[in-house]
Amino acid sequence: ITYERKKKSENVIELQMWHSDDIGSNYRAKKFSIWDFQLRILDNFSANFLGLKALASELREILFGENGKEYGTPDEHEPEYEKIIKA
Repeated sequence: ITYERKKKSENVIELQMWHSDDIGSNYRAKKFSIWDFQLRILDNFSANFLGLKALASELREILFGENGKEYGTPDEHEPEYEKIIKA
């Protein structure tokens, strides 16, 4: 991961846990990032990507529900794909 800031961010380091050798750590890191999306993801967008925060939030809601705690796969995939494409 390349750091834009001189000081390394703990949240960026947390993102490195998304692809560790420990599947449990991967799962927990991703779950907590989705649950605490504002702090762990959106607040870490660089200035170049601030315009994408709304899109990221919309995609999170489509994929994981309003509270970020829906992980099931819907029986009908097409409506979900359509929402993602329209976002």
